[in-house]
Amino acid sequence: MNKARQVLPFCLSLRLPLILTMISFLAHPVIGQTPRPGDRQTTNPEIRPGRIIAYDFESPLDVQSWWVDNKAIRISQCGVGDCDQLPGSGQCLRVQWDPVASGKANTWMTDIKIDTFGDSAMTGNSAVSGNSAVSGNSAAAAWSQFAENAWLSFSLNTADGDSIYLQFIIFTKDEKDKWGSHAMIGLRSPVWKMVKVRLSSLHFDNWGKGNIAEPDLHSMVPARIEIGLRSPQAAGKGKIDLRIDNIAFTNYEP
Repeated sequence: MNKARQVLPFCLSLRLPLILTMISFLAHPVIGQTPRPGDRQTTNPEIRPGRIIAYDFESPLDVQSWWVDNKAIRISQCGVGDCDQLPGSGQCLRVQWDPVASGKANTWMTDIKIDTFGDSAMTGNSAVSGNSAVSGNSAAAAWSQFAENAWLSFSLNTADGDSIYLQFIIFTKDEKDKWGSHAMIGLRSPVWKMVKVRLSSLHFDNWGKGNIAEPDLHSMVPARIEIGLRSPQAAGKGKIDLRIDNIAFTNYEP
């Protein structure tokens, strides 16, 4: 998955978050979204501000089965004592590569797969991968509460390791169509920072077999959204020690 892409420096906000587990609706909308020119604005009074936790990493996950680029990359759920935690958190996801192999600039180390409302695994109310699924019958209605206003957010830190780069992919149900974000977001911070991305404000490239240039989050229900984790261009410290927690969807700017 060695996609050459533009790299953007990430502008940190000091409050930077596979399966959906919780929907909480707030009493008042959060103001502060900054749409790009041409974005559709939602005025539907039936859409309430909502938040869905995709991963909080508190329950055991089979992270050993997750795809990695090579056997030197280790994924684990890291607890108190081994990793600094966000307030109120007992565990986070940890991705380690030590030492980083030479000649592996911008390696797609692994990705976090978020099965969303359009995935066949989400039909019914059965548990999927240790988390509760959203009813398949309400998938379209649930996504309509987010659609082009969907924000993906999570918290991360790179401890004493090298920087990491993030890239985002959106899939349709049959995976004929998939799109990767044109730019990568680079980040290095020894303390927890929040990353927040309005998906409809990203520019995407067509990585699939279809002929749709970019995803239309207003009209489609994505089956899966992935957070790609990539190594830096130059690994000055020679190791990566990424921690990530509280991956969430909101329909307002968190």
